[in-house]
Amino acid sequence: MKGRLAGAGPILLLFAVFVLPPLGPGFAWMSFVVPAAVMLALSGGQGNWPQVLLATAAGFAAAAATGAPEAGLPGAAMLPAAAVMSAAARKRTPLVRSALETFMAMALAVLLLGAAGSLAAGKNFYTLAIGNIRAGIDASLEMIKQAGELTPEQVSGVTRTAITAKRLLPQLFPGMVLAALAGATLLNLALGRLILGLTGPEETSPWPPFSRWRAPEPLVFGVIIAGFALLSPYSALVAPAAALLMLLNVVYFYQGLAVLTYLFESWRTPPGLRLVIILLLALQAYGVIFLSLTGLIDVWADLRARMDKMLERRKQT
Repeated sequence: MKGRLAGAGPILLLFAVFVLPPLGPGFAWMSFVVPAAVMLALSGGQGNWPQVLLATAAGFAAAAATGAPEAGLPGAAMLPAAAVMSAAARKRTPLVRSALETFMAMALAVLLLGAAGSLAAGKNFYTLAIGNIRAGIDASLEMIKQAGELTPEQVSGVTRTAITAKRLLPQLFPGMVLAALAGATLLNLALGRLILGLTGPEETSPWPPFSRWRAPEPLVFGVIIAGFALLSPYSALVAPAAALLMLLNVVYFYQGLAVLTYLFESWRTPPGLRLVIILLLALQAYGVIFLSLTGLIDVWADLRARMDKMLERRKQT
């Protein structure tokens, strides 16, 4: 299997990431991994770009069958990012540059989708998106109230939080979009690195193993600058500072995850246990904060080098 993924699995997965998202909101997240699925089909599944375009057409057909043909757009909009990422791997582009190019391709796709949505709805897409999110917050709050599982004091606290979130949403929304794009970019690159390891010799990969991923050190100054901007009395700085912090939080989350992966490799942790621990951390707020802080601390402390020294001392004793 090394050097080529056997069977029709990669091609079936390629069709799945285009066809399933239009069928229900539970599959919507799959559109964000289109670049990795395309790369897998091209590099390991004997696929080609005509098959990718056929899968895209199948996605639009599935969307049309549900009565919402526009639901096929998110998957199709990821094709430029898929082309950029696959080309970066083929040309042996360094990891940081590959990440920047893939991120810009995804951002361009979002801008084009926003423009198309604005034309179709006859409204500014930014205003439309914020309105939809606020409506979702109201609907969730109403469901919580009707469930009757919380005390009146707890309901009051949740209501205050919802009101605050809706008020701050216009300032936070740009950062939320940037963070989502950064998360999707790094997730696809991590999956892409795994694909390269499965389809060819490790030493020929243009990107380092995920456990060795490290953000460029100057990015830490962005955290410091954004922190001071948030503490300043100038309200105009709040939105860009919050956006920068949310973006860098994703970057350092992945660096923290890389440190954790390195620890797993050093201790030879079983893959199943690794997955459980990562999911437990990634699916709760405190776990995300922990990994982001770990990534930030790694900038100064070089935690992986310290682990190497500890393991070396253990071997000597």
